[in-house]
Parts: sequence; structure tokens; C-alpha cells
Amino acid sequence: MQKKTKQLARQVQEALLALPDTILLEEIDHWLIEEIIWLSPKGEDLRATLQKMQPDDIYHQVVALAGDAFQQKSYAIRFGEPPGNQSNGYTFMLNLVSYLKLRKEGQELSTEQFEKQYQEQLEEIAGEEEETFDLLPDLFLNDYAVHFRITFLQNNPQYYRDLQQALKQYDGMVSPLEENTMKCTVFYRPGHHQDLKMLARVRRVLNHWRQSERISIAEWKEKPQKRLSQKKRKGKLKRN
Repeated sequence: MQKKTKQLARQVQEALLALPDTILLEEIDHWLIEEIIWLSPKGEDLRATLQKMQPDDIYHQVVALAGDAFQQKSYAIRFGEPPGNQSNGYTFMLNLVSYLKLRKEGQELSTEQFEKQYQEQLEEIAGEEEETFDLLPDLFLNDYAVHFRITFLQNNPQYYRDLQQALKQYDGMVSPLEENTMKCTVFYRPGHHQDLKMLARVRRVLNHWRQSERISIAEWKEKPQKRLSQKKRKGKLKRN
């Protein structure tokens, strides 16, 4: 498991454990997690089970199950792709952590009330932006981003899978666009050797594929964006 994947899985786990027992049970039940055999009906038992789970289990079981549930929501397109063959789920997990933190802040609201206000807030934050980066928590708060738009010159599904796997090895966040096109995003902090090393490796992989005339690439950079603080988000929920 990649370091960043493990880190994000831990954040999901911590955000769930920070919820009161009643909200925790309500959220898990909302994700239809009762289908998993280890679930106990008591909040304290569920909490104990989650505490014992390793990041790999959180990622492949809890996050995957949340992904199935959130894909049915009206704001799914703004939440990011959950883990799967087409995505490492990084953006989804970041937004899931933000969602759970806000759910804790709005614990006095019913699920229906919170969902309605969350969607309204999400639309307001998103504005005209096409990405979901405004909802990212502190993990990427000061990070810059390099985006690569990758177009395959041949309709070859194996090429798509091979390149996707290669980019994920270096923490590239891969998401599908239109047919034969994908987007890869790499976050980095200026001056951090390991981040810049990963970015250089992604560029090396893409340049190799481009030189072999299998893809074309468009690249652009993005500076850290201003985001609403958790305090301001909480205020929005209360005002609504």
C-alpha cells in the first residue's frame, strides 16, 4: 500500500471514530455496512472494530463501501471517484474525511437536514470550479499541483491500464475523462525532495510513453487555492 493511501485511510478511520456513537451507527448503517459480517449492532462494539482495523482493511472495505453509497448521491460528481480500477480514490477519501468532520460539527441535525445543507454548501463552495479541491482538508492545504491531460493515440484498453498502474506507483491521482483520455494529478510541496522526486518520475514515465508515440500530453500547474476554514463551514451549517 502506498504511503499516501495509508495516510488517507487513517484519516478516514480517525474521522469515523471522532463521531458520537449514535452518528457513527447512523452513518455506517447509511452505507449499508450491515451486510458485512463483523458488524455489531452496538455503537461501542462497532467503534472497537474500527479501531482494530488496519489501513488496508479501511481502504478496501470501509472506503469501498462508502464509495458505493456516495456514488448514489446527487453530488457524487463533485465528490470524486472512489477506489477502483479507474481511480486510486484519493480525492474521494479527502472529501469523505471533510464530510465526516462536518457531520460531527452538525451532529444536532438529522441525516436528511445535514445532507440537504451539505449539498447546498458544496454547490456554493464549488461555484464555477470543475474540480473538488476546495473541499480538501489540511493534507494538501499548502500543496501545489501539476495536472497532465493524457490522450491515447490508439484505442488500446491495455495501454490505458498499464499507464494507469504505472502512474499510481508514484502517487499520481488518475481519473478518466472522455474516451481514450485520462487526467493525472501530482501534488507536491516546493523544496520537498521526495515530492519533487515523485513528480520527476511521473514526468519520466509520461515522456517515455509520448516518445513511443502512444500518447500526447498537455500539462499545467495549479497553486494552492483558498479554502473555507472548518470554523466557517460550521457557521454555514448553523446558519442554514
